[in-house]
Amino acid sequence: MVHCDGLMLCKCADHLRFANLALWNPATRKFRWVDPVDVITSSEYYGIGYSNSKKKARDDGYKIVRFTCGLEGNYEINVVPQVEIYEFKTNSWRTIGVKVDADVKITRKCVAVMGNMYWIAFRDHEEEDEEEEEEDEEEEEEEYEFIRCFDFSDETFKDVCFCPTSYVNSHLSCFNGDSLSLLQQGRSSRNIEVWVSNKLGDGDVSFSKYFSLSGPGLPALRV
Repeated sequence: MVHCDGLMLCKCADHLRFANLALWNPATRKFRWVDPVDVITSSEYYGIGYSNSKKKARDDGYKIVRFTCGLEGNYEINVVPQVEIYEFKTNSWRTIGVKVDADVKITRKCVAVMGNMYWIAFRDHEEEDEEEEEEDEEEEEEEYEFIRCFDFSDETFKDVCFCPTSYVNSHLSCFNGDSLSLLQQGRSSRNIEVWVSNKLGDGDVSFSKYFSLSGPGLPALRV
């Protein structure tokens, strides 16, 4: 389930490969079904937002983005990565020619801020240098985590900034309505750090440490 401005986009499924989408407004207690896509996979991700390119952008209607990865999980079926947009003003899906060149942490929640959707994503270092031959085939693959955004105005993915630390439990959220917050906890030490970004839209985005918490016996967070 993902949400934007209090509207909740719910994925309802009896089985992993067959799902329906519904938009629920808790304030009005109303919901509407979203027309299903033609192809359902086990590696699909969703976001909801709106265009910021016009005045009263939300009057133009909300949009849903759906994108897939190149491998369909446990089914061992290669899936061509694709990105689709659903517009509520037309009640229809359309495919857009946007490249999916990073993976999203499926176990970590995404967040909508000012009409755009943000995820914690990762990309293998090897993918950055895929044109170079690998000298040591046994060398352990490394990956780094960063914040990934889908801009509903341009309908493109954008790399926002690096996460302060990788290989930790992380939770992304909204701060003050116009910034990101990132809660991180070490897997072994269980020390906690909370980071806050500068305002989104004010140039380059980066995180500053807000506070930290350490000590014996800290529980593992479930967020």
